[in-house]
Amino acid sequence: MERLLSPQIAPYRNPHHSSSSISIIGGGTTPKPGEISLAHRGVLFLDEMAEFPKKTLDMLRQPLEAGRATISRAQSTVTYPSSFILIAAMNPCPCGYQGSNSRYCTCTIKQVQAYKNRISGPIYDRI
Repeated sequence: MERLLSPQIAPYRNPHHSSSSISIIGGGTTPKPGEISLAHRGVLFLDEMAEFPKKTLDMLRQPLEAGRATISRAQSTVTYPSSFILIAAMNPCPCGYQGSNSRYCTCTIKQVQAYKNRISGPIYDRI
């Protein structure tokens, strides 16, 4: 008799850019896993990446490198697995039309640079 195996579906997480760093990384008074741990062995998609708080994006660096998220509290330290594929999307500028052939970009060079600087070099290096 042939045994049927159900395919294992990798998790896919797509948190909103207004999500707190605790909901993305994990933690809280009673530590709980965040989106990065819920995406373990799957995909974490950050749409409008530049709209996420810079602090939250910088907190992704260690879990991306180590494949785990460690949350330290006064009473204990908890480690959650967080080996995931990070996929991110963002506009080329705040208005979204830089380089467009059909629309005119209204952003100044300074605005574009500030927008791009929301993502730190170490995070760019890991994407």
